[in-house]
This record gives sequence, C-alpha cells and structure tokens, in this order.
Amino acid sequence: MPNLSETQFTAQKKTLRSSQATSERVQLLRQEYWAQVTSIELKDLVFLDEMGVLLGLMRTHARAAPGERAYDTKLNWSSYRSDKLRNVEVRV
Repeated sequence: MPNLSETQFTAQKKTLRSSQATSERVQLLRQEYWAQVTSIELKDLVFLDEMGVLLGLMRTHARAAPGERAYDTKLNWSSYRSDKLRNVEVRV
C-alpha cells in the first residue's frame, strides 16, 4: 500500500456531516419543506441571520518547520468560561 506522500492526495481536516442527512426520512422532509417554501411570495420573506462566537476557542492546526511538530497548551474545559459575541441581523 503506497504511503500518503506517494499519492496525489494530501492530508486535510475532515468535514463532518450528520449520518442521517442522506436517510430517506430526511430527504422526504426536505422535499416537503421546499414544497411549502416555494409557495411563499418573495416579498413576504424575512431573513434572520444569527451568529455567535466563543472568543477563547483554539485553532486545531498550526505551522511548524519541516520535520518539527507544533505544540500548544490545552485549556481546562471543565472550568473554562469564554467571552461570547452575539450578532443578530434581520433583513426584510
């Protein structure tokens, strides 16, 4: 079996998705939702954009010299309390 450096693929962080997203039940719910949404007039739609950010989150990747490993310290999550930013925007 060839190692990673011998293939055309590169190591990347995974994108996680729900294991139920492709189930028949969820697909049927999506179809029902879009059937309802397409009957709404555009002028009657209101868009709510909500965002929140924890200011103390750590990056999962770092840079290091070739052949070296990047190190960082880990927070004690049981006692961690971070400042939060919240933003809500409504567009009519």
